[in-house]
Amino acid sequence: MLLLFIFYIELISYIARIFSLAVRLFANMVAGHTLMFILIGFFYIGLFSNSLFVLGLDIFFYLLIIIISVLEVAIAFIQTFVFILLTIFYFRDCVMPKH
Repeated sequence: MLLLFIFYIELISYIARIFSLAVRLFANMVAGHTLMFILIGFFYIGLFSNSLFVLGLDIFFYLLIIIISVLEVAIAFIQTFVFILLTIFYFRDCVMPKH
């Protein structure tokens, strides 16, 4: 009787791991793209402004967009590494029994 209960708990655990991995990857992608969207919006508004102060800020936003783009690429590589590593661990847990 207890074995059946443990089976369902383990099954739910393995399914929850898949969803947690997907949510983690989705949240990191959306956060980076949202930040880029906001910064590009500020850059676009400053581009069509007539003020020299806003034009000076526009150069700052342009440099910030470049820095954030490089950071997003670095985060993408790190997320790929973590995603592959966790997937390998999850498959190993499914295939190899625990001692």
